[in-house]
Amino acid sequence: MVEDHQVNPSKATHRDVEETLAAVLRSGAFNGSAQLSDFLTFIVRKTLANQHEDIKAYSIAVDALGRSEDFDPQTNAAVRVAAGRLRQALSAYNASEESAENPVRIELASGSYVPVFVVNESETKTLSSQGEPTGKLDEIAPLPSLAKTPLAPNLQGEIANTKTPAKPARTPIAVGLVVTGLIVALAAVLSTIRSLDYADNPPIAKPASSTKVAGSSAGTDINAQEVMLRPTVFATLALPDDEYPDWLKLGELRDAINVAIARFEDYKFLGTTIVRKENAQPARTADYQIQLTAHRREDEVRFYGSLTRAVDGEVLWTVQRAISRPASLTDRKIVDMISREASPLFSPYGIIYADIAKGMLNRPATTCFVKTYQYFYSKTDAKHAEARECSEKLIKDGMATSGIHSALTFLHLDTYREDRNPRAGQQPLLAAANHANIALRLAPLSARAHQARFAVFKVQGDRARARASAERALQLNPYDSDIIADFGAWKISIGEVSGGRALFKRVDEELISRPAWLMFYKFLAAELEGDRAQVARLSRLMDVKRSPLTAMAVAIGAHQSGRKDDVKKAWNELKTNAPKIVADPMSNLLKRGFAPEVAQKLIDRFMETDMKSGS
Repeated sequence: MVEDHQVNPSKATHRDVEETLAAVLRSGAFNGSAQLSDFLTFIVRKTLANQHEDIKAYSIAVDALGRSEDFDPQTNAAVRVAAGRLRQALSAYNASEESAENPVRIELASGSYVPVFVVNESETKTLSSQGEPTGKLDEIAPLPSLAKTPLAPNLQGEIANTKTPAKPARTPIAVGLVVTGLIVALAAVLSTIRSLDYADNPPIAKPASSTKVAGSSAGTDINAQEVMLRPTVFATLALPDDEYPDWLKLGELRDAINVAIARFEDYKFLGTTIVRKENAQPARTADYQIQLTAHRREDEVRFYGSLTRAVDGEVLWTVQRAISRPASLTDRKIVDMISREASPLFSPYGIIYADIAKGMLNRPATTCFVKTYQYFYSKTDAKHAEARECSEKLIKDGMATSGIHSALTFLHLDTYREDRNPRAGQQPLLAAANHANIALRLAPLSARAHQARFAVFKVQGDRARARASAERALQLNPYDSDIIADFGAWKISIGEVSGGRALFKRVDEELISRPAWLMFYKFLAAELEGDRAQVARLSRLMDVKRSPLTAMAVAIGAHQSGRKDDVKKAWNELKTNAPKIVADPMSNLLKRGFAPEVAQKLIDRFMETDMKSGS
């Protein structure tokens, strides 16, 4: 869906468009959504470069939205849905006073993916294709780093193929049915996980006594420190119809919801209540509420689901699914299906984390809890220091949970790997190992704690124990997209490319936004397999400022594509902010758990990019 006209502004107009684009990306609607920002940046840059053949649904899906290469625009409406949201966001921004201060307006007409640039002065002529541009895109000042993008998008309807409702509306959540024995077994495991509280695993500092959640019903006692730290979640299963098909086991359905949500230990899950009326008031109040409504349509059941922020009733996510009678008991996989739907909600870089990162709960301790993921989404020394200091303060204040110690494990490892904010006399690798051990002692069945141990073992080069820890983490929560992707990235770094890509494929559709490290390891997989086209595409999407690894990737991909200015920018970034990597790349990659032979291949490709280009 590409229009015939081309946009070839002059050199000065290039700068005007770039300046306007930077302002749009800083605005509220875009600063909170990586998907909208990446979509808009891609089509604007392609238009300025006269590369209109790349502005099509498939290219946008793969190169801008991070979809897999088997994406089919004929059967998947994800790009059309995202384009609709982009048009709405641009229209709202262009109607604001802030827009009037920009040199141009960026508009996206209905039915087109090619943006139009309208001069924002007394004359309102639309820039059109009159001759070739006099200035090259390479001469334009780079866009402000997408590192400013928050943890993940603001999620009103961010899931692919789901439109944002103007009001909290019914829309359905994935479901199917599971064998009762599996439900009971998983419920027992999750019950054990939830029972690993402070009483059995005393933290370094004793937490405060129990208190009631504000607004909760009588008898809902939760540890006060946990309420300050972990967001509370409550689910309601509405069954408004008089009868349902005999194959739908309502008790199993409720248990499946409990098992699916309770796996995500970063939240305090308050359970599921069955109600008979649609839109019935929940039995208790939590920070976030999930409502699942089931409607019978003959022998089919249609499910409508939504996630709501309790403080103001804003709907953050909606979904709908219809299921028919399963062919056999083995087809009843409700736990698996609901867990896959829950992953984009509860995983790091997911919907609730994005909401917390915006400060919507107005709870400093909870906001601190997600700062580690904000740092890994886009690395800076300032974000690293902030996340480490606030996590250490939480422990000092008595909130020494397993999750906080796991977070400090990852942060100390980056001090070791990347020399981030070193402290005199501290051994960061030892500090990381100590925090991982404490995390596991506090919660032996915590998937995140086993992930922390995995991170330490891979850095130490202990592949056997690293693999065992990662597999244990996935056994405890096989739906946490961060754990799945982390394991996949490590497999790629030790040369197990096909295994790593298989894990990436599992989470590709579930990730709401992609941290810098994930983009790099996708690039590395393509580089190791000799996929030069994919190397070029991914390197164009990465920002050299998001991490030292992305800067290396941009240098390699830009060199292959002949983008000399991008090579120079990457080298300058590394020399300025990561000089130790330039001086000794092998040591740095080995500290990240790379196999020596994989590290050498990457270094060879990196050195081919001509070090003089960065001078």
